[in-house]
Amino acid sequence: MAAKYKFYNTRHLLTAFALFFCINAFSQNARILLDETYEDWQNLNPTHSDPLDDQPGSFIDFGNFWAWNDSDHLFLRIELGDEINLQDNNAITVFIDTDNNASTGFAINGIGADLGYSFGNREGTIFNGISGTSVNHADIGLVSSPTVTSTEFELAISTNILVNGQPLFSSDDIRFVWRNNALFGDVLPNENGSVLYNFIENGSEDLPQYSIEKLDGDHLRILSYNVLFDGFFDPGKVSSFTRILQAVQPDIIGFQEIYGYSSQQTANQVESMLPSGPGEVWFHGKAGPDVIVVSRYPVTNVYPISGVNQNQGNGAFLLDLSSIHDTDLLLLNAHTPCCDNDDTRQEEIDAMMAFVRDAKSPGGLLTLEEGTPIVVLGDMNLVGLKQQQTTLLTGDIVNESPYGNDFQPDWDNSAFEDAKPYTTGLPMSFTWYRENSDFSPGRLDYIVYSGSVMSLENSYVLFTPGLPADSLGTHGLLAFDATTASDHLPVVADFEIGLATSVDELTTLALEIEISPNPVSELSKIRFTLDRQETVALQVVDIHGRVVQQLIDQHLSSGQHVIAFDPKYLVNGVYFVRLQAGSQLASQKVVIAD
Repeated sequence: MAAKYKFYNTRHLLTAFALFFCINAFSQNARILLDETYEDWQNLNPTHSDPLDDQPGSFIDFGNFWAWNDSDHLFLRIELGDEINLQDNNAITVFIDTDNNASTGFAINGIGADLGYSFGNREGTIFNGISGTSVNHADIGLVSSPTVTSTEFELAISTNILVNGQPLFSSDDIRFVWRNNALFGDVLPNENGSVLYNFIENGSEDLPQYSIEKLDGDHLRILSYNVLFDGFFDPGKVSSFTRILQAVQPDIIGFQEIYGYSSQQTANQVESMLPSGPGEVWFHGKAGPDVIVVSRYPVTNVYPISGVNQNQGNGAFLLDLSSIHDTDLLLLNAHTPCCDNDDTRQEEIDAMMAFVRDAKSPGGLLTLEEGTPIVVLGDMNLVGLKQQQTTLLTGDIVNESPYGNDFQPDWDNSAFEDAKPYTTGLPMSFTWYRENSDFSPGRLDYIVYSGSVMSLENSYVLFTPGLPADSLGTHGLLAFDATTASDHLPVVADFEIGLATSVDELTTLALEIEISPNPVSELSKIRFTLDRQETVALQVVDIHGRVVQQLIDQHLSSGQHVIAFDPKYLVNGVYFVRLQAGSQLASQKVVIAD
């Protein structure tokens, strides 16, 4: 077999024209999204539960395993016991009998595996009898989440793969075997057998909604963009970059990997793509070897943040938003070390967060007015230990000797919020894509922000191969603009400056919610008082307004009520506890932190 197998399929992709927050609980057949959270799986029973500690000496201890499908993807979730990097330094392989026929494919545990994929080696095989063809992530449409280390992962594989013109997934029933091929490695299922999954009939489920244009002209649009070794000036890529910028229409751009050009030259290049109107100008600044900010608002100061051993280097930029808001904006633009440089990447993130901590305190290089919006963006290269992501969001500094104490980075003494935009046209979030790499798509680029003083109104990662033809045409884009321009995708977030209102707008003064303790790291209590009997719905929603946990939905008597809140299925971050009692509504911000 010499064919290459591509996974792009736009039959069921979202037409991007509006963003609405959904406040409905997930049903049994709810949409699964690859987004580093697992709440969307909570109504699905595990497809198989493997006994724990069943293989003495095994580093990997398979636990629960889930499978689900939509019309284009097979979704898998697997618990591994220990914190690992799924794309490196492990011996985990999944074998799938895609035709439920033991006489075809590779014989293992009583099945005939037609597809096997080794995650640590980042390669797989499509078996045809005794022979096989090597495949990579792009051939089978493989995406995994998270990109950082974790004790469990969720995956998506395309179900539209063709082999010699025939569907690889040719049966309604498929079978799985998971194996850790290391010495004393665990196997799922534990006995000599396999796990059966039956495809369910799912149509074109709604994908995450977004708007390529701003929903409101007053929103502040911020773009983070790694343009790959000065590619922004490459004549062969300029037309793609031009179409992208004209479609996105950013107010502020944080560029990474512009090494050979000044900020003035970069602003001039942006001007050639997005000409200024009357009274407009592109302001600019550069810090370190490659991070540049180009902005419609004045860049009043630039503060370099040194990298480790004089490598890389990041920057803080103070922007004057007074023409539209009575405030400045502190924008940190970062390009931390790549790949297996966990120690140096951690130090650079420690240094950036220390800058934020010091800027919020009187004295020092910069003193911010209380309530100044803060955004940290860039190519963070978070492909290693999860701790680096934790530091970025929570201010948990690892190297305290040079960089000082931990702190809560937001003004209300909570964690930063993660925009975590979804990738256009796909049920997943990734910001880096290179088809010919042995690494599968990952979330390397971030926009995190002080959610107490700014509200996320819209966000997306622009992946033009995932956009339907009508949306491409409407916005003047070509299907492969994003992947031609760079291996990093444009990351876009729209903000309303001021007190965050995405959920709190729903509150009334008639109800109050008390959460103790908060931040929450283990079982906590939620207290509220009803002045009369009411039907009560108590939910946990994420920053996009999506219900991630239904705590109660029942009729309660008047008086005080105490509800247990167990955060073990929620990843660290900011959520809202939302209480509806009759016509009364209230919400309370809650921070989940280990």
